[in-house]
Amino acid sequence: MPLAGGQSLMPTLIARAIAPGAIVDLNRIQDFPDVELEPGRLRTGALVRMQQVIDHPDIAQNLPLLHQAVSHIGHRAIRNRGTLVGSLCQLDPWAEVPLVACALEASLLITGPSGPRQARFSEFAAAPNRPLLAPGELVVAADWPLWRPEHGAGFSEVARRPNDPALACAAALILLDENRHIQRVVLAIGGVCPLPIRCHQLEALLVGKSADDLRAITTDMIEADLSGHVIRDDALADAAYRRHLAPIVAARAVEQAVSRAR
Repeated sequence: MPLAGGQSLMPTLIARAIAPGAIVDLNRIQDFPDVELEPGRLRTGALVRMQQVIDHPDIAQNLPLLHQAVSHIGHRAIRNRGTLVGSLCQLDPWAEVPLVACALEASLLITGPSGPRQARFSEFAAAPNRPLLAPGELVVAADWPLWRPEHGAGFSEVARRPNDPALACAAALILLDENRHIQRVVLAIGGVCPLPIRCHQLEALLVGKSADDLRAITTDMIEADLSGHVIRDDALADAAYRRHLAPIVAARAVEQAVSRAR
């Protein structure tokens, strides 16, 4: 079992949920990419910490959605150790980083005995806590597509306390045309279902709408995207409450994105 930051792995080991024969510390490997800004994408290597995302000027300017989402994760001590790639591999249902990967359609650079390959996040996320990796494979970096500079990004989360696991969260990206109508929109919901979901049907409803006359997203508007998915029901919140929260965090994320779009 590879160890990068350990913020997901160590609690899993303590809970005896897994029992690997060996733990391999990756932190002395020099070949992982750092934060690399390229035309159309930003790459983060396997050892890029969450606090680096908050502190890095290129990410704040070019990938504001990721910057906003990571600020909701734990506390600084956790962000100083936890890695983006580690969160993507852990695939916790309430995690913010997989939600952003779902919204941005991020891809992962994977290497292993059969050589390097790339996988889209939608293909990689097989099930909660179960990334689609073959034996011996390792994720070495994540590629985050960049939107045009004038886009707006919004992130909203409801938790029992600040920095607690999200009961529901949403990520939105919006481009407006010259008449302030929604030209392109992406909306993803996390925490409500076992894996983050894209709200494709709601996105289709929002395209062409005036940003100035946009009404609140209702339960009926988001129900079509939730249908067919299992709604999480656990000790923190039941399924009915999470279903209630879904349109609320979606509306807040969309409102933020519209207000920030230029």
